[in-house]
Amino acid sequence: MLSGQLKQGREPHQNTLKTILGDDGTEHLRILRSHHPVTISMADRGRAAPVSITDEADPPAGTEYLPDDHAIRYVAYQSANDPDPPERESAYKTMSFEQWAKTECASLGQQRVMEVVESRLKEHQHVGFACGQYDGDCHDLAVKVELSTMRDRDENILSEPTIDYNDLRDITPTSVTATIQYAGLEHTETFPVVVHETEGQFL
Repeated sequence: MLSGQLKQGREPHQNTLKTILGDDGTEHLRILRSHHPVTISMADRGRAAPVSITDEADPPAGTEYLPDDHAIRYVAYQSANDPDPPERESAYKTMSFEQWAKTECASLGQQRVMEVVESRLKEHQHVGFACGQYDGDCHDLAVKVELSTMRDRDENILSEPTIDYNDLRDITPTSVTATIQYAGLEHTETFPVVVHETEGQFL
């Protein structure tokens, strides 16, 4: 069970967010309560050696590099009646190459972390993987290895982790460096990798 206590009345349309900092000043525990399930969460960096990966980007049809703008044109809106890719100009948007490449690197980095962590898990152990904001030592995008416990209103456990939090930290890389190649260009990003555990209860 996660450490930390939460006491608050159930006031309509009101959420409370509390952050507890570790000794080094980084976020260690975040607590959120609303009329939805109460959720307690914490996140810490993995302890295993960093990993890396390099691969050719394979974006969806319709994605195109615009050299004059150093930007990426991509399909933002596609209806059921559109061909693939859409022919109408209104279906497309552009973003800077760096912004697009960072997202692609995050996805590739998540893939690499998943491969590494799953190869170290025992047969009965299962975890989740995601990319998301991390408010720890870098306040940036991170790859998350996820554990969760969910309880009903009577505190009966509905689901729980199959591996201990600290054991998972021991096999999770502390960071991942991902390099994508696309349209003759190359872009590299390094992301922290964190073990993210949540414990929730239905009110």
